[in-house]
Amino acid sequence: MVIDGVLIARQIKSDLKARVMHFEHPLKLGVFVLHETPEIRQFVEAKRRFGASLGITVDVLTLSTMEQNNQELLHRILHATQEYNGLVLQLPLPRQFQLDSVLNIFPLSHDVDVIGTTAFQQHKEGHLPFLPPVVGAIAEILAQQHIVLAGRKVLIVGDGLLVGDPAKYWAERMGAVVTVVTKATPNLIAHTSVADVIILGAGSPHLITPDMVRQGVMLFDAGTSESEGMVQGDVDPACANKAMLFTPTPGGIGPITVAKLFENLIVLSELKMRQHARR
Repeated sequence: MVIDGVLIARQIKSDLKARVMHFEHPLKLGVFVLHETPEIRQFVEAKRRFGASLGITVDVLTLSTMEQNNQELLHRILHATQEYNGLVLQLPLPRQFQLDSVLNIFPLSHDVDVIGTTAFQQHKEGHLPFLPPVVGAIAEILAQQHIVLAGRKVLIVGDGLLVGDPAKYWAERMGAVVTVVTKATPNLIAHTSVADVIILGAGSPHLITPDMVRQGVMLFDAGTSESEGMVQGDVDPACANKAMLFTPTPGGIGPITVAKLFENLIVLSELKMRQHARR
């Protein structure tokens, strides 16, 4: 089955439209973009369009040439919490920035992507009221298909902040038998050929080919990269013929991930609204 991520995102949007009407003031999302590529522009534009469809303002936040340093970025993040309901740090950061220090200060109250140190630790422990957007997208697909991960062999390709690392802790909590592989892992096919579920976030076009997977595998392709002017996934589309479940790129995980990011924004804002009402 090829998953229609656009359709699922539309279903989520319908629910979010009803919830966003309950806020006294329109919500605002700030997206820090410090390194722009065609791929990043496409990601940000998808967020802007989805937000606009909900009546949520999405602002791109940048630093001038004179401000391109870590201290200024930390200051801008803290200042932005006063104006925005949620914040996104669009990765990757240019080399002059110290990612660890940025993640350490990234505020839990605004972390819709769950990349800050505090939010990620809470995700690892299962204490957050929502999931990182990519993981949330995968969980949504599984829920709609009535599939559980408990006891299944789950292979995660890549250990990045947005896909591999958060997916690992979540899949383990779901009772899966989890293996993580990276570029340094030899003999990749030895792992892919026995996996029941493969979650990909390597950013390597068509890394996984049909001969590398078994019949009936579930393929969640969250890896994106630009090749020949197009955004492509980690999985060769021909793998769909062998897969019980397959998310194409584009049109699979991506649209649902954007929807889940805005769902997280609304959950955080609802929590703040309830806290304010108690005072």
